[in-house]
Amino acid sequence: MENPFEIILERLDRIETLLLKIQEPQREADTKRVMNMNSLSEYLGISKHTLYRLTSTREIPHSKRGNRILFDKQLIDEWALGQRIKTREELEEEVNAYLFKNRIK
Repeated sequence: MENPFEIILERLDRIETLLLKIQEPQREADTKRVMNMNSLSEYLGISKHTLYRLTSTREIPHSKRGNRILFDKQLIDEWALGQRIKTREELEEEVNAYLFKNRIK
């Protein structure tokens, strides 16, 4: 009969190996700086058709190399975060600041 501790250690080693394999593609995706249409579509969760429309209307930052459309991941992240909707509080603060600045004397 095998030692139960050895069995546990073997299983832990296998689990660790599997976890490392799972984490590797994530690290690779995190270090990827330039993305093509397919990878950006997957990254943002939107269709390629929508991406083509956004590039043709120049609504999304991109570069063109021949027939290939490329995207800088950092610029895309900034663009995506720039689409944030302001809260009611933020809007009220802006209105109050504007009214204070432009008050009638």
